[in-house]
Amino acid sequence: MKKIIYFTIVMLFMSSARAVGISISTDSTTITMDDELRLVITLQGIKDTNHAPKISGIENFEMRGTNSSSSISIVNTNIQVSRQITYSLVPKKMGKFELGPVTLDYRGRKLTSNKLSISVGKGYVDNGSGNTGTVDKNRKYFIMTTVSNKSPYVGEQVIYHFQFFTRVDVQGAGLEESPDFKGFWKEDLGNTKERTKRINGQLYEVTEFKKALFPNAAGELTIGKASLITNVPVSEKRRRRRGNFFLDSFLGNIVRTKRIRLTSQPIKMTVLPLPTEGKPPNFSNGVGLYKIKGSLSKNIATVGESTTLTLEVTGKGNVRDVKLPKINLDGFKVYADKPQFTLHAQGDSIFGRKVFKMALVPQTQGLNTIAPIKLHYFNPQTKKYEVVSTQALQIQVSPSSDDKDIAHVKGTDVSARRKKKKIKVLGQDLMPIKRDVYNLTNDRVTLVDKIIFAIAVFFIPIIYLITFVLMQRHQRFKNDIGHQRRSVAYKKYLKNSKGLKTDDPKVLEKYSNTLRQYVGDKLNIDGLALTPIDVERRLSLKNVSQELTVEVKNFLRTCEMGTYSGGGVDAVTINALKEQLSLLIKRAEKEIR
Repeated sequence: MKKIIYFTIVMLFMSSARAVGISISTDSTTITMDDELRLVITLQGIKDTNHAPKISGIENFEMRGTNSSSSISIVNTNIQVSRQITYSLVPKKMGKFELGPVTLDYRGRKLTSNKLSISVGKGYVDNGSGNTGTVDKNRKYFIMTTVSNKSPYVGEQVIYHFQFFTRVDVQGAGLEESPDFKGFWKEDLGNTKERTKRINGQLYEVTEFKKALFPNAAGELTIGKASLITNVPVSEKRRRRRGNFFLDSFLGNIVRTKRIRLTSQPIKMTVLPLPTEGKPPNFSNGVGLYKIKGSLSKNIATVGESTTLTLEVTGKGNVRDVKLPKINLDGFKVYADKPQFTLHAQGDSIFGRKVFKMALVPQTQGLNTIAPIKLHYFNPQTKKYEVVSTQALQIQVSPSSDDKDIAHVKGTDVSARRKKKKIKVLGQDLMPIKRDVYNLTNDRVTLVDKIIFAIAVFFIPIIYLITFVLMQRHQRFKNDIGHQRRSVAYKKYLKNSKGLKTDDPKVLEKYSNTLRQYVGDKLNIDGLALTPIDVERRLSLKNVSQELTVEVKNFLRTCEMGTYSGGGVDAVTINALKEQLSLLIKRAEKEIR
């Protein structure tokens, strides 16, 4: 009887081993440029393989992530082993493309799958006009990017506006690719805002953010595209079963989610140079609308006593770059301090405040007048150079009660004019001075004296130097937040990795968060706000090797696909990802400085 059972089991496995094949399928064969295509490769009778499948026609798509799962089932005494590999693909262009066949070398056999015909249509195109009236009324979601002025002057404030419109419930919406603002100095205009807006009779939920941009140089500049990814609901008709009309009517349609990507078009701008006609020689670099105010900490002082002159520049525009003209203050010594700069967002604009402070030490007595200080700036609204000035300031300076103060200010020596006094001996050393060097014999210096002398001369400075270095290092670690985060990034990862359980339903999300938090700590930024594209760009700026950068990006996309694809991930894949996470962070620890 046992032999019969063993024989049956062996035959079952042999029959399952012969049932080897490969096939491909997609969630849809008709998509738009906004959609992500889920390509599923099913390996029948293959649980694992050392070779990756080769996909014909994949060059027409951009791969954004991958996920795999394995399963074993017994149907009518037949053991069925299969493995599914899911790819997330984004079309590169419109048209009709043939995807497949997929080929795989398996135990000396070349397996070939079927082919699929994919039709890619035009998605929503953001032309940067900001005109929502042109939106198709059947459109359920779209993005829109605009700038307030496509032909600004150098340094003129321009408002970049990003909006995401939707009238369906979306999940996990976020920027996958942030716009590139190269050639601009940028400032945030507050946090992301949410509101509602009615367009063509339809009510949309709108998520938006704004940035103030200031072009640095004249010429053609381009604001890069922005990509938003999200999961949107897709309704599918339930397959009707015979005799279940009432049940099917009650259950209705099947609702699943589909991942989409909305991409804006780059915005081209022509930045104008500031006009040379009428440009003052002491131009402040300010472009916008400004005011200047001056004040003294005290208007009455004595010769040699300092007072503080405060010049406050406020207004709308690039206040950060404003500089004062050369100020000649006769009768004063001037000690300028470092300017202090602050800004705040108000509505759709950035307003700034720059404070210049300088200590004034009067050199002459009497009523001293500080002439009005003029600030020249360019007003882009009037397209002219304009000027504002402070009021004249006065300070009454009285003679110093001590002529030493006058001597110090004027550079004279009062003591030289005073009568010289005879030097008095106030005291003598307790020990007599040995004037005869030959009386200092070596036999009075003991070995203990020599050791103490050596310690005082050599070891005390070394100990002082070591203590000084350690204190400096401790102070730097205390004050430099970025240095603190970089120093403890790996220890923080080791601590977090202990809580990563492979049987956790959210383990892939935690893998992704762990890696992004580590990268954020090493770069002193918010790691959880980074997308795979952001991570790739940030690591490239840190001169991290391209191989490691690509592997980190692909790892994050794999975790992302596993999290949002809706399918399960086998334990083998989870363990492999955990090992890969450890290797990536160890390599990053060596390369990210």
